[in-house]
Amino acid sequence: GHKSSTNVLRLFDRYLNLLQALITNTNQKIIVLNTIQSFWVNCQQNIIIIVDKLMTYCIVDNFSIIKWILSSKSGNQLKHGYLWIILRKTMEKTLARYDTIETRIQQVEKGEFSYVEDPRDPEEIKARKLADLQKRKDESSKELETLLLSAIEDFSVLLESPIVAQDSFVAYRIQGHLMELLRKHAIFVQKLMSNEETRGQILSSCTEETAQLLEATRCLI
Repeated sequence: GHKSSTNVLRLFDRYLNLLQALITNTNQKIIVLNTIQSFWVNCQQNIIIIVDKLMTYCIVDNFSIIKWILSSKSGNQLKHGYLWIILRKTMEKTLARYDTIETRIQQVEKGEFSYVEDPRDPEEIKARKLADLQKRKDESSKELETLLLSAIEDFSVLLESPIVAQDSFVAYRIQGHLMELLRKHAIFVQKLMSNEETRGQILSSCTEETAQLLEATRCLI
């Protein structure tokens, strides 16, 4: 009963403002995620559901979730599929926000919205909406690039860590998830790699194999 995810989600709703006020930095958010993981250690489906809701409620964010997964010190934890499902869903949610804004821009440009009830000039309204949407698109793109940069660096550190280097299965699995991340977000990875300073920062912190994967993203788009 008390371990029901439904009951916990009700508590999140009830104390949402308090939780958002108390949990403000990345370390605190990672502590929350570790607590959820420990509490539902035998019910991984609940962990997936609750972490997703925590992100929706803005109690934790995409950056802290990625950092939590990729800073794991347990090789056994990294073998569990639920962590990689959470990572995938987190990236998909972040990308979906960008795609939604881009779709809205295309709709406004095609004139799919009517402003007949607004006394102002329709072209002026359209121009303002496009300017606002473009600003939001740029912010969303920057968020994705920053998140990817952090994820790539964390993947690189993880791949060089003893818990991974000593377990070929874990290493193979992590490399596969890194390849999936780069493939699905190739356009944004390419933006990062096209900046010489950022490219140098990334390549200097990763293994030769990871560097080859990053360089290969130019063939994916």
